[in-house]
Amino acid sequence: MKAETIVRDLFKERTGQSMNQLREKLADTEKNLTDEQRQSAYDFACRVGDMIENEKKMSFARAYAHQADDLAGTLGITDAAAKTLMKEQFKAVENTELYEWGKQLEERFYRPQIEAETREREAGQARAQTQTRGARTRTGPSGP
Repeated sequence: MKAETIVRDLFKERTGQSMNQLREKLADTEKNLTDEQRQSAYDFACRVGDMIENEKKMSFARAYAHQADDLAGTLGITDAAAKTLMKEQFKAVENTELYEWGKQLEERFYRPQIEAETREREAGQARAQTQTRGARTRTGPSGP
């Protein structure tokens, strides 16, 4: 109880509002979004695809979280609300699920990068094992 009170007091001191006041403010902001603000979520959803396609080793989950964070900051809402808004707007415009679309892009762009990295790592390990065996053969099992 005491620790909770301390955390709440510190939060209020740093932000100038209680946790509940912040929660209520975020909920009110979400409830009062304009149609234009809601529609902007579609652009953020599309950027998920751009990130998966153009960034190095960017999974759907990371890209989605990143864009939700950006949208939340832009609109003054929670990340969870931003994710929901992105899903709804993407579905309304594209008539498909954001998750399914993102996972398809992940398979086309992210997965090959990870598989190539795995193959490189395995090839490097195989070369290291071959070199170690060759060194043992030249020097004998107990050394020179």
